[in-house]
Amino acid sequence: MEAFQTTTINALIVERSVPVAILPEQETPGGSLFLSNIDRVSAFYLPMVYSFGRSDARTVDVITKALSRVLIHYYPLAGRLAKNSQGKLTVDCEKKLGVPFVEASANCDIEDLGDMRFLDCNVLRKLVYRDSTDNIQEVAPLLTAQVTKFRCEGFTVGITFNHCMFDGTSVMNFMNSWAEIARGRPLSLIPCHNRTILKSRAPPQITGTSDSFVQVSDVSDLKALYEEEQIVWRSFHFDNEKLATLKKMATTDGQIISSCSNFEALAALVWRARTIALKMKPHQLLKLLFPVDFRSKMKPPMPRYIGNAVVEACCLCTAGELIDEPISFTVGRIQEAIERVNEDYVRSWIDSLDVHQFDLLSLTSLALASWQRFDYGSTDFGWGKPRTFGTGDLREMKLPMPRYIGNAVVEACCLCTAGELIDEPISVTAGRLQEANERVNKDYVWSWIDSLDVYQFFDLLSLTLLVLASWQRFDYGFTDFGWGKPRTFGTGDLPGGCLFMADGSERKAIVVVFGLPLLAMETFKKLVQLE
Repeated sequence: MEAFQTTTINALIVERSVPVAILPEQETPGGSLFLSNIDRVSAFYLPMVYSFGRSDARTVDVITKALSRVLIHYYPLAGRLAKNSQGKLTVDCEKKLGVPFVEASANCDIEDLGDMRFLDCNVLRKLVYRDSTDNIQEVAPLLTAQVTKFRCEGFTVGITFNHCMFDGTSVMNFMNSWAEIARGRPLSLIPCHNRTILKSRAPPQITGTSDSFVQVSDVSDLKALYEEEQIVWRSFHFDNEKLATLKKMATTDGQIISSCSNFEALAALVWRARTIALKMKPHQLLKLLFPVDFRSKMKPPMPRYIGNAVVEACCLCTAGELIDEPISFTVGRIQEAIERVNEDYVRSWIDSLDVHQFDLLSLTSLALASWQRFDYGSTDFGWGKPRTFGTGDLREMKLPMPRYIGNAVVEACCLCTAGELIDEPISVTAGRLQEANERVNKDYVWSWIDSLDVYQFFDLLSLTLLVLASWQRFDYGFTDFGWGKPRTFGTGDLPGGCLFMADGSERKAIVVVFGLPLLAMETFKKLVQLE
């Protein structure tokens, strides 16, 4: 069993150009694009990086022009999120602000980055462009793109996209369409943007409550474990031989099933091993969640649908049941969960999002995402197929907390002398503000919270500080008590996640990317050995 870590290159230097907004080459439809409930609960950002072995002087220009042309067909990406009269997210296609595009150069060869299927977060942040407004929902771009050229003449294409626009199949279709245009080819798939076909029903018609929405208590106190121990990330390589061994185990012990897929057998192994490694109590209720693409399950099928066309299949049992049962029984649970996903399940699941809260981040749940079948090999911009395709630390997904009630702000800070501030151009000062905003990520937030236990709270009232508070985007217009929207709004004096990925080097091989507390990871590594 090969377990390897991501490569950290602290010396990696990437020089970026100023972002340029790429607009559709031709006039595109305006209006508002409906988003389904599945889209709305997926409003967070995901990064992806493709690497290529060669380039030339035309590469950036060809890719940039192809982006402008593909946006004619994928025009909503040039818009921005908005809210309708019911306060639900839509895409404002009138607000054509474009896709920020960055050209960059790196001071190393691509090989120096190591395994690019799972990039160290510090490297990933230099290969994808994250706009300084991406924490402001109705201003942030829905897609950004960065082309980075390396000393070896290889290059990477890194994107970040708002998950409300794409599921995995959709983003692959978009990337392949972009590459087809770059090669001068016609689109092999014309996207369908009509998302109203997945509109929830009024009133909701929930024919059977999915186990996905069952609320589970953390009786094993996993929260404390994750807070007290360092979280480490590893990837585990399962070659064809090990997968064959695993499938044989899954179809012979207990003789519950006669056949299974690689995904089903591996999901059962990982779920069981994680449960043992975390030493969950036998009566701990737990879930296995994994997305199922339902395009082919609808009547009629939706092969050209662009948007989120996945629902979560769910297995629910206690830790004791999972650990004690043969792995073949667990595989059977997974197969049954997949078989339950039909059109009635999908419609009921969409309606349930109007009624129930769906918690994907509970520590008692293992959320699996399989990228095995994504056709990234077709994303050829004209310089050959990508050598690798990957993402980074799953913590880099900017998962929102839309229902959180409390203080969810930290202070971003710029520090300099008065002389520096007065003498520098205002563009440099604006750059300071952008950099301060970009530093606010999950690590920054948790470090900031921990600092309040160690240091005296910073002096917010110091006369050497200029403290800014922006309330521009507070949506007070929905506070209507029955006599119309408020005319004004004011105040008084202010005091101052597990991923399965295809292994491009070996057909059908799978890489599992996973994070656990350090001691639990050591146990997990032993449990997934198949020799």
